[in-house]
Amino acid sequence: MMCVSDPRATSRTRGCRSIRPCTTSSGAAPLVLVIMSDASYKFLCDSYANGEYAVNIDLDEEERRAITQVHDDNVAILGMTALDPAGVLSHAADSLAELRTSVKGECRKVFAIGRELRFVLCVQQQGRVGAVDARIDARTALDIDRFLNRRYGRTLIQHVKSGHEITVDGSIKMDHSNGRVYVAVVRVGPHYAKVGSLSRLQEIRRAELARCGVDPSRLADDFEHHLAYSPAMPWPQKLKKIVVISPRGSQGANDLLGQLQKSRAFTCVEDRGVTFQGRGAADSIVNALARHSASDADIVVLARGGGRIETLSPFDEFEVAKAIVVSETPVFTAIGHKDDMTLADRAAAASFDVPASAGKALCARPFKVDEQNLKKAKRATVVANAIKPKADVVEGAVYRDLVQRCAHLNTALAQVQREYTNCLNMYHVQLHRNGFQRIQLRSRAIASALLVASFVGGFALAEGFWVSTSGWLAVAFGVAMSVYIAKGPARALKVPSRLHNSTPDLWYAAAEKVRTPREFSRLWPYWPKP
Repeated sequence: MMCVSDPRATSRTRGCRSIRPCTTSSGAAPLVLVIMSDASYKFLCDSYANGEYAVNIDLDEEERRAITQVHDDNVAILGMTALDPAGVLSHAADSLAELRTSVKGECRKVFAIGRELRFVLCVQQQGRVGAVDARIDARTALDIDRFLNRRYGRTLIQHVKSGHEITVDGSIKMDHSNGRVYVAVVRVGPHYAKVGSLSRLQEIRRAELARCGVDPSRLADDFEHHLAYSPAMPWPQKLKKIVVISPRGSQGANDLLGQLQKSRAFTCVEDRGVTFQGRGAADSIVNALARHSASDADIVVLARGGGRIETLSPFDEFEVAKAIVVSETPVFTAIGHKDDMTLADRAAAASFDVPASAGKALCARPFKVDEQNLKKAKRATVVANAIKPKADVVEGAVYRDLVQRCAHLNTALAQVQREYTNCLNMYHVQLHRNGFQRIQLRSRAIASALLVASFVGGFALAEGFWVSTSGWLAVAFGVAMSVYIAKGPARALKVPSRLHNSTPDLWYAAAEKVRTPREFSRLWPYWPKP
């Protein structure tokens, strides 16, 4: 679904008629909803590449209302107004006395550090991505996991998942190690959307790229960056000139340029007149690609270093991806994020995880060079070898021998570490099995003794050897205790309310002498029955 505006006269281009809506009294053209075939859409994309149309790809109103309803339900349950991630910092600055807030957004980069869960909440705002870090400590995560499991039949990991649209409630804090502000989550809204606004927007834009002719394999969910040189990449037959588009001060781009400038097979040109962050970043990238689209460059590389997730929003714009698709010169991307796959990466001829990988691949490609350049390269190599001291050759042989020995030592060390890990895991499993068997035997023995004593007492009371009301109470208590103790192995497999916090030495000492189900559940939480 698209909104197209064209205030110019009707004309025919490439055998298709362009669309002109009726103008209003003010002379401005209204927005027209157009439903067209694939052929018409291809013509519209070509016209858009030439600057004839403005295409706006966004979420449907029904999808937007569904996601809004999810947040409204969560706000009603949590009892607090939810903010967008970009408004969290301003909220903390304006209300220093009230640092408790609710945040809504889509989960990205979900990972665990021990029992602590960390993720990033993102939302689309005015063409940009706003993001804020969120953390759930181990104790809070256990409480939230119990609540979700008891009331809604799902775990916290199933709820807080990459791509889910959720609402959280917590306090705003600052990580003193890096100075970043994050939300310490204490409550999570029970409702969520499986496909968030950003993920749905990405699906729509990927569908539009498929119609523009992008390879479907690059649009798949399992598509990964190139890590090294591959002959399957769309390499040119000859390479004389590479243009690197990057902002000023980018360390990753500097590393790439340092690698490319060492090669004698081609010329490397820098284009620093571009910005990759802030307002106008997408237009700046589109203009830079247009400058080199019909130039004498053989490859154009978009390169930048790493950064936060919100700095990637210009590379997820449809205008940037479309400019890469229609470029006559092959475009490679090296944006510097291993885990993130932007729309520009999918539209490019080849994408690399970091600029250093792009530099290695470009320098490793056996390009066909001109005869003149080949002679100059051979002459320079001969001269360099002639003046090279013999001591360098000896040092090079010693260095290669040391590198080979280090490689063997690293392989042996990795093997020892694997064997140690396997032995430690086997020891943990054996301790777990022995402890569970000890609890089973102890529970059965004590329960049997209590049950026999209860039966003997009951027989004595029934035959009249001993008449007392408290005696019958004692018999009933003994039977109840025997049943409770007999269920000790089952209680040992339940999730404990408090974990065993101690040093490894104390943990092993307790694991070797575990006697009660409570100690067993604290030592081995979440372990299955052996």
